[in-house]
Amino acid sequence: MEVENIVYPDYEGGSLYNLSQSIMQNLGIQTRHPGIKDIPLDGKRLSVVLIDGFGYNAGKRAGIIKEDDPFITSVFPSITTTALITLMSGQMPGEHCVLGGTTFVKKFGTVIDNFRYSPVYSSGRDSLKSIMSMKEAYQVENIIERASESGKKCAIISPDFIKNSELTTITNSSSGTHFHYYHLWDALDYYRKALEGDFDFVYLYIPFADKLSHLYGPYSEPNLEAL
Repeated sequence: MEVENIVYPDYEGGSLYNLSQSIMQNLGIQTRHPGIKDIPLDGKRLSVVLIDGFGYNAGKRAGIIKEDDPFITSVFPSITTTALITLMSGQMPGEHCVLGGTTFVKKFGTVIDNFRYSPVYSSGRDSLKSIMSMKEAYQVENIIERASESGKKCAIISPDFIKNSELTTITNSSSGTHFHYYHLWDALDYYRKALEGDFDFVYLYIPFADKLSHLYGPYSEPNLEAL
């Protein structure tokens, strides 16, 4: 059995959290911690493409990333919910407290499935919304909302199947201009049009590598071929 070396988050300037700080700085939002090192942002229009599950080691095995290419670390835990919320809130995992796919939330007195925002024993989706929004329950901030309030124009491009969920009000925001796609091809079409527009910030979220990693494994042939 092959075990990869443990990689700790580099919160001093080399993690997804620091990238969120750089995005905030670029959008004129005050930050508390340093931005990403070695990737200077000069205040011009900014775009971020996040391919969920496209890890550095998988990229090397797919022949896309070279051995000496620079990389940034994720956060801990590096699960999708925690990482995406850190990126789009500018908060550490310990600040927004979404610490994985499930989290015990004292306000509700139970363990929450964060993807569905429902108790883990429930099969429903967003069943807790009638009591309290996910944003309120976790006290999560949002970069897009803050940027929009100051007059910045932001475009968010994400899959149609995740729209209108409580989780996406945090990871994608309820502010800004949203484009929902059905396939990678219309995702790239929306992305091209957004870049041709007058947006200050364009965010494209692609989840397919993460889905294949969960189904077949991160170093499986289907996933590496997809990457």
